[in-house]
Amino acid sequence: MLAAHWAPWHKTLGRKLHRLEAYAIGMGSVVGVSVALLEIAEQERPNMRPRNAAQIVMLSAISAGVSTFCSWAIDWALETKHQLMDEEERNARWRER
Repeated sequence: MLAAHWAPWHKTLGRKLHRLEAYAIGMGSVVGVSVALLEIAEQERPNMRPRNAAQIVMLSAISAGVSTFCSWAIDWALETKHQLMDEEERNARWRER
């Protein structure tokens, strides 16, 4: 999820992602991780219970939610820091006048 969040989509596509594209990539990440984990689990435990499969899907969804929240929080913190730095620079130029 973190890699999908910070992937250079703008440089790759030449534009920002549309909201629907971003959701599709996010869901693809969640489902892709779940499917990969289920395939590995099936090879390791051929008689896996449906409950265990559901737990894998839930764990994937929860970890995707946590990583999305964390990446948004990091983006917000960096944006806030840059805004404060810009404001300090403007104030310093104002004082020099």
